[in-house]
Amino acid sequence: MKKQNPFIALKNRNFLIYWLGLGISQSGTWMQNIAQPWLALIITNDPLLVGFVSAAQFVPIMLFSLFSGVLIDKIKDKKRILYLTQGGQCLVSLIFALSVFFDFASYALVLSLAFAMGVFNSLDSPTRHAFIYELVHDRAILQNAVALNVMAVSVSRIAGPSLAGLVMASFGIGACFLANTISFVAIFCSLFLVHLKGPDKLNEQKQNVLSAVKSALIYIKKRDILLTPLLILLIFATLIPNYSVSISALVRFELGGSDSDFGYLMAWIGVGALMGAFGSAFMSRVSLKVIYFGPFACAFWLFCVGLAPSIFWAGVGLIFTGFSFIMSLNSINACLQLFSRAQFRGRVMSVYSLFFLGSTPLGAWFAGYLASEFGSRQGLFICSILTVILLILLFALKYIFSNKKKTRFSKKPSEILEFLD
Repeated sequence: MKKQNPFIALKNRNFLIYWLGLGISQSGTWMQNIAQPWLALIITNDPLLVGFVSAAQFVPIMLFSLFSGVLIDKIKDKKRILYLTQGGQCLVSLIFALSVFFDFASYALVLSLAFAMGVFNSLDSPTRHAFIYELVHDRAILQNAVALNVMAVSVSRIAGPSLAGLVMASFGIGACFLANTISFVAIFCSLFLVHLKGPDKLNEQKQNVLSAVKSALIYIKKRDILLTPLLILLIFATLIPNYSVSISALVRFELGGSDSDFGYLMAWIGVGALMGAFGSAFMSRVSLKVIYFGPFACAFWLFCVGLAPSIFWAGVGLIFTGFSFIMSLNSINACLQLFSRAQFRGRVMSVYSLFFLGSTPLGAWFAGYLASEFGSRQGLFICSILTVILLILLFALKYIFSNKKKTRFSKKPSEILEFLD
């Protein structure tokens, strides 16, 4: 695998400005991601109900992501969409903070605000993914831009939970929500400073919404270079990254940890994710090996977390879990963007968001159910083993059908060979 400058995309002015703003804003987001499930757990003392909160945040993504992709493909100026979605999430965060400070937080309110956050994120997430391609406009550095984008999130994933643990211990859980509210200033400033070429106008699009969604799904189905990575993503994204449910229950009920311990473990996941982002940034091509085998490694290390006798060893396992998860996720993300036509990219990335984030309601409920019925350790074991079984089944079916009919993916045309090893 040919290596390249891991920071080459930062030479692009627009991407650099956006990258800095995103990193700051995401630190606040991860503070809220730590505070929200912990607040729900304090109110309910039930990991299954915490799972419902996590699910509520991602149900809108499951319902609306495909339709959001149509809008993204139609609107040329995606900054306007991001102003709307980021503003909505900022308002939700502010209400969270006020509910804690003025003591009117309840499970119903937490559930409602989580759902509202999901509504905005159902449009925000695919827009941000498609926005990266518009910022760099260079296929040669797109893999690097995707990796650096995740690196910014990974750094915030370290800083955010660490700060959350300190802030909750010193000022209370409400301060985490307030910090997230303030952090949105950074992303608003970066969007204002980014200048993209081209007038603000709609792309020509004669299809109605349902027809546009259908045509995108047919497009994906016919291109195995898109379909197989998406199915891999659906499997391991549903069962692996439900940390807010599974790890919070592990800390509270199995390891006897505190809220700061939970925050530290989330930071250790961030350390692994940062290492994975660095690894992806060095790659000049999308790797099929990472796409195929990364999820297996992720399942193995999550299984090891379930065996951990202490907070320390759980953290070690989560570092490797975060590393393998981000390496796989980055490769899939870059693969989808590289091999999607421009007129379909927004809808393809909306399917990516649907599978990555929209699968969380089922995954969060399943993780919460397992933790509640069998214990958090057994829940981690079951999720890991089921991931491996489903991946093996997917590859077995792919092998059977590939023998019956040669796919475009198996032919490896010259375009694919240029980017894949």
